[in-house]
Amino acid sequence: MIVKSNVDPPKGEKIWVSYIDQEGGIKYIVTSKTNNRDIYFLYRVSNDGLTKISKNKNPSELERMIKY
Repeated sequence: MIVKSNVDPPKGEKIWVSYIDQEGGIKYIVTSKTNNRDIYFLYRVSNDGLTKISKNKNPSELERMIKY
């Protein structure tokens, strides 16, 4: 169970999408660089921090990697 309700993105990145679990905690985020949206990053959120899962030019492709 993820209990985070607020996540800071990695330095130089902006959060575009947050995936919320049934308890209302953030489970995954999709980010990109603040000055360039050519590549998007998928992170898993845990109480230990962020874990980068993947990157892709198409943010929709990252959603396929999310385990609901």
